Amino acid sequence: MNDSQPNPADPVFLLAGLRLHVACGCGRSTKPRIGALAVRHRVPSVTPIRRVIERLRCSRCGDKPAVAEPAH
Repeated sequence: MNDSQPNPADPVFLLAGLRLHVACGCGRSTKPRIGALAVRHRVPSVTPIRRVIERLRCSRCGDKPAVAEPAH
């Protein structure tokens, strides 16, 4: 993979080794590995990362995250 930013249309399998920076307005934040997140939630490997991000919810308050982006 090159050093460019991941594209929202990139499938999960291309980004599996990266972390997903997720932060909520309530203060909760996490940086799970995209591959591990996909396996845990049974996300097909061809799913675009934007679809995964659209479905994220905070485990503390249930809101959508304020920040959710792939991080190197």
